[in-house]
Amino acid sequence: MTSLLRTVAIPARADCSGRDAHVGHCLDEADTVSGAGSSVAGLGALLSRQLLHRAGRLRYLTAHLATGGGYSGLEQYLEECHLPLDRLREIVRDHGWPTYVMVGREGGDAALYLAVHCTADLDFQRTCRQLIAVAVEAKQTPWAHLVTIEQVITVTSCEPLANAGNPRIPRKERFMNAATQSHARLVYHPAGRDGDLRNAVEELRAGRWMAARGLLAASWGDWTLWTSRTQVLGAAAARSDVLRRWEQEEPEGLGLATLQARAAVEVVALVDPRQADPRQLAWLEQSAREACWRAAATVADDPVPWVCLLALAGLDQGQVRPEHRAPAPDPMLPPGPWGLLEQARRADLWNREAYHRMFRFWLALARPGTATTFLRTYLGSAPAGSPLYALPLHLHVERYRTASRRDAVRRQWSDGEVLQDVLLAYEHWLAAPGGRGKWPVVDESYLAHALWASHHLEQAGGVFASLAPFASSQPWLSLADRREQAHGLLQQVMTQIAARR
Repeated sequence: MTSLLRTVAIPARADCSGRDAHVGHCLDEADTVSGAGSSVAGLGALLSRQLLHRAGRLRYLTAHLATGGGYSGLEQYLEECHLPLDRLREIVRDHGWPTYVMVGREGGDAALYLAVHCTADLDFQRTCRQLIAVAVEAKQTPWAHLVTIEQVITVTSCEPLANAGNPRIPRKERFMNAATQSHARLVYHPAGRDGDLRNAVEELRAGRWMAARGLLAASWGDWTLWTSRTQVLGAAAARSDVLRRWEQEEPEGLGLATLQARAAVEVVALVDPRQADPRQLAWLEQSAREACWRAAATVADDPVPWVCLLALAGLDQGQVRPEHRAPAPDPMLPPGPWGLLEQARRADLWNREAYHRMFRFWLALARPGTATTFLRTYLGSAPAGSPLYALPLHLHVERYRTASRRDAVRRQWSDGEVLQDVLLAYEHWLAAPGGRGKWPVVDESYLAHALWASHHLEQAGGVFASLAPFASSQPWLSLADRREQAHGLLQQVMTQIAARR
């Protein structure tokens, strides 16, 4: 996406930030557009001024967001970013596409700039593409505009380029190169970089379990891999009866009991307690617990059943069950599901998900102070390079998400203690064994966000580069109101940071 946005520069006088802007146009010298003069009159002049002003404002918001705005820039972007785009929709609805003939070259380029940034409204972008195609045929808009909007739609939706083979398009404009395309398209998938896991997930979704069985057999004993893969596979299996059919054909299959526990816990997580029948929810929860205990009895060394029981512990907010109010090993910590955590630690001392589940347990009880003490108590001795060092970053995002007055915690990323957590996580990310993709995608996403929020843009760019083309909806979804808005926010931050590198 970075290279695409660089081709859609808007005139300097459209810059509402007060800074100088780069002047550039999409029109090649060889292109000719009928009637595209340097000035327009009447309604066209008015629309041109409006488009230039809106595009300049959006340009400032996106630049401020990533290059120094921090959370104040984020809040300003989320509050205002829809306004320029709404005006473009109104103009297109009332007057059609703002062609060079209608609004002049600068106004037409500003309209394209706004359309390119409507990433959360793919239907509107498709409408713009149709209107631009008509304008191109009438020689009122350059071919480069059509190519640009098609490339943006391709990146967002994975559609093929509709006019990629048209000989009238200048050759250099026909295709994005492979590197640009791979870095531009964000890949959201629970398997992340694990290609074998992605294949097994798709097989499970299609009702076939053989790939999952083979993957689990290859993962056994590597508890980091085993835990992460069973989590993703269990979530995929929860939406079908594929595990029941596996059990019928191979009741003693390696990993089957673990996946059954995972799937049962996922089913409980999918239920909205505000709308569910309490008796039904209680039955599902009890069935999930029984599946976890069966899995724990099947293979004694497996940490996953205990991790699953920790996940269910968050539903018991009154700590009614005795295993959820066991004495803590540290006098500074209150009673909780410490026995379940210890069982997981016996199998895998630094199991990432076990610590995340315990951390989420305290958040579910609305006790962020205890969650903080838990992290300080346990993580100090975690091995160098462990992704557990990203866990405090989850806490800081949660603090912002749940704050009644967000302005009170907006500046937390420049606070000495929080900044220490950010830089410590970055140091351990650098020290992690392996090359690209050292940590899970979601942890790298939290790290990149924290570095950006604390104004360490160069370091954030390095983490984003490691992530590409993979992405996680979190923590961006915690900062925005809608998933589409979170996706647009992430794209803007990545684009602007990449432009600085």
